[in-house]
Amino acid sequence: MKAIGSVPLLIFAAVVTGCAVTGPITPLESSQSGFDGAVYAGQTTVINAKTQTSEQYRVFNQAATGFVPNSANIADAESRAKTYCNDKGKQLRVLSLTTSPAALLPGNFPRAELVFECVNGVTQETKYDQLLKLKSLLDNNAISEAEFADEKRKILNSE
Repeated sequence: MKAIGSVPLLIFAAVVTGCAVTGPITPLESSQSGFDGAVYAGQTTVINAKTQTSEQYRVFNQAATGFVPNSANIADAESRAKTYCNDKGKQLRVLSLTTSPAALLPGNFPRAELVFECVNGVTQETKYDQLLKLKSLLDNNAISEAEFADEKRKILNSE
């Protein structure tokens, strides 16, 4: 193969693989959101209120391509946050989730950012946990879009 033929392949590989971001877990007050300055602003869902005594943290993920489902970014961020809290001997409590718009637009790679805290003791199932289960039911065609929307509204409006 000629050397010139491999150049487009290398450029394609760099473009496809060069955009993934797995940010470190950082204290919320001393870090900047991965959505700050982004072309497409994220959509934030508040899951739980902050407890009085815990420090908040942030973890950000961005897929390398637009073909990765955002659920994979969310699952990876949640897994990293759980491990972080487990290493402290505590439980994960998700406070908010910010995701990129679902539309496949140029430069809009799937992104997810969790704001969380690590708390003592066993925690009850959070709204976030309930929403993940509900989304899984929708993805597996166990419930319709209308049922999903109705149940989501109930979860988000519950105290």
